[in-house]
Amino acid sequence: MVSLLIQFCDDRIEIFDSATPLVSYCNIFGGLDIFDVNEIGVDDRTTEGLLTMRVTQAEAREIVQLAISTGQNQLIASDAFGN
Repeated sequence: MVSLLIQFCDDRIEIFDSATPLVSYCNIFGGLDIFDVNEIGVDDRTTEGLLTMRVTQAEAREIVQLAISTGQNQLIASDAFGN
């Protein structure tokens, strides 16, 4: 059996996940930009990615601190598409 490992080199956080419906990037302000990457034509899209969420550095820090203090996973963000 042959395994194929796909790696993306566009600075996304999910560099080895070729099936993810969301792609996140660190932005220049220390936060996260999260894109929905449905195929072109799905949901009347003309591009491969749509910025659906933006999390500031302060918001991300607060979420991580809450996760650490409670020991529970935390929702980072959600959007109108149900992501």
